[in-house]
Amino acid sequence: MKRLNKFLDILEKICMEICVILLLVISLSILYQVIVRKLGYSVTWVDETARYAMILLVFVGTIPIARRGEHIRILSFVEMLPPKIRKVTETVTYLIVTAAALVFSYCCFYAASTVGSVRFSMLTFITMEQFYYLLSGIGLLIAFMVIMYIAGILTDDTKKEGREDD
Repeated sequence: MKRLNKFLDILEKICMEICVILLLVISLSILYQVIVRKLGYSVTWVDETARYAMILLVFVGTIPIARRGEHIRILSFVEMLPPKIRKVTETVTYLIVTAAALVFSYCCFYAASTVGSVRFSMLTFITMEQFYYLLSGIGLLIAFMVIMYIAGILTDDTKKEGREDD
């Protein structure tokens, strides 16, 4: 289990670094577009780059959040429950999140198999098929991280240092 946790820590750090890079890509590409427009030119690839970088930012950023159980939620009702019922409620909630991540992954996989090698209008280095396969893999990682968090709930081994609900 220590090896798995060490691997997940490394994966989490990589995801956070990817998020920083994606945020920089979004910021710099939009800044570039603003400067170029002020000079009287138009750049068409910037909007598409920022849009797909934002999509990746959201889903890659969800991976470490899913592992820690730090997504936004309102806990007023759950905190009033007895500890055993609270544990069951949290487990059921995270099982639903896992199911949603698996459905998302399947839908992305299905979309990838139906779009073929259609290219983005301006981003010619990646196809829609590759992008959907990437999202499908990210969905599987999210589901895996949520399952690991559920295992932590059931064994009372969740990382609680960063959680607001404690």
